[in-house]
Amino acid sequence: MLRYGISNLKGEERKQARMRLAIELGAKPPKKGTGNFKNFLAQMKSEKDEKRQSADERSAIQQAIAKSNFGKPKGGRKKKFQGGGFKKRGKNEVSGAFDGQIGSYKRGVQTVSKRDVAGGTRPSHDRKRSK
Repeated sequence: MLRYGISNLKGEERKQARMRLAIELGAKPPKKGTGNFKNFLAQMKSEKDEKRQSADERSAIQQAIAKSNFGKPKGGRKKKFQGGGFKKRGKNEVSGAFDGQIGSYKRGVQTVSKRDVAGGTRPSHDRKRSK
């Protein structure tokens, strides 16, 4: 049906329709036309300026919204911090590696040495060794 429609067209329309038909049947589309490089650079510069200007406008709007009280709770109360962060240690809590387990963690794996299992500590170098 498309071929019969193409036969009724004339001039440039017919050429465009044949090109579309060929592309639909698996032909490669034609390459883009060439142009003056200086014109291309000017066009790219203008597009870049437009993007920069629109980005500046958006950032100005966002700053204005941030400065205003839009979306903030009314009243003078502040919400309490509920996030993660560091837990404050109580007076009776022990800090550091004293979590009630023996050994230590390296890369997510708990390693236990003979010394940890024995429960003893290394002798200090200050003491005289008995002979």
